[in-house]
Amino acid sequence: MTTTLTGQGMVLTARVLPKGAQQALEIWLATEQGPVKLITPVQPATCFVTQSAAAKVAAISQAQQLKASLKNLPLNTFAHEPVSVIKCPQDRQLHILRRHCEEQGVTLFEADIKTPDRFFMERFITSGVHYQGVGQQHDNTVVQARLKPSEYRCDLSAFSFDIECDEHGHLYSIGIASPTLNVVLMIGEPEDAEVPFEIIWCANETA
Repeated sequence: MTTTLTGQGMVLTARVLPKGAQQALEIWLATEQGPVKLITPVQPATCFVTQSAAAKVAAISQAQQLKASLKNLPLNTFAHEPVSVIKCPQDRQLHILRRHCEEQGVTLFEADIKTPDRFFMERFITSGVHYQGVGQQHDNTVVQARLKPSEYRCDLSAFSFDIECDEHGHLYSIGIASPTLNVVLMIGEPEDAEVPFEIIWCANETA
């Protein structure tokens, strides 16, 4: 039995999530009820090319055994050239296609825009979102999530995290600061020091 869930939240992070030969997005939200993980439907990697170069891109895709699809759009470049949209099942395939197109003098437009960024841009999402999808039992995950912009805002808790190492990467200390916590994890032998924060002495990195 599936349950349709709706809600609002603020975007914290977003990343590409491989799904077999395709990909989706994993988006974490901050909500009044705590963190929520959204998994979107499949999101192809997308860019554009002039229609005059579309046949060459299709040939490159076929030669490299990529699964890029091309479709003419009623859009133009700033130079008033009609364009086609290119969609690849995964970012990796688009990166390969872009490299081979560059080698053959074919310009791909917006190929440098990351899939999560494009997802938010196309939906005019900057921070707050309204989501709807299928809830997972005993989990804070919503799959097949659809998002649209919202004016939602919530209070966030934050802290500062600072790691100090020497030039060889050996750890000296880790500092954590927040409105309620000021502590430094320090490697070494305990020493007396008057400082405005707590020091926790550790024998080594493992400790």
